[in-house]
Amino acid sequence: MQSHSNGPTSPIVESLESRTFLSAAPAGVVAGDGLAHAAPIMPALAKVSRPNLVGKWAGRWSAMGRTGSISAQVRKQTNSRLYGTITVAGRTLSGSVPFKLDKSGRFKFNFNQSGISGTLSGKVSGSNRITGNFSGSAAIGSLSGTFWLKKV
Repeated sequence: MQSHSNGPTSPIVESLESRTFLSAAPAGVVAGDGLAHAAPIMPALAKVSRPNLVGKWAGRWSAMGRTGSISAQVRKQTNSRLYGTITVAGRTLSGSVPFKLDKSGRFKFNFNQSGISGTLSGKVSGSNRITGNFSGSAAIGSLSGTFWLKKV
């Protein structure tokens, strides 16, 4: 061992507190004042982003050999609902619908308004495309098919 001019050197001994052989603190834990503090390891991965669906949308529906246009206006979006209007086959519906996306961008919700009830399910791709399936019924009958919407 080497010695320094301010006195003899002694081996440095580090206390392992209550840890046992081959144990360690979990990644991201910082020791400081004797207390362990959790530190974010990868903050960019911890934040889940949600696509912004507010705006005007246009698209098409297809069912039983028939097709038609769809137009929509999403005025407001929260963590659990969409607010706005949608026009399909010349009929406009306004209000809000429950809308939650899973991690892969998929959604499914039921609706019942103005004598029309049904289910919409699909997938949001980025912030500018929605594709999916629908089924519904009204006084004139029932219908099921596919749809797509693109942000305009």
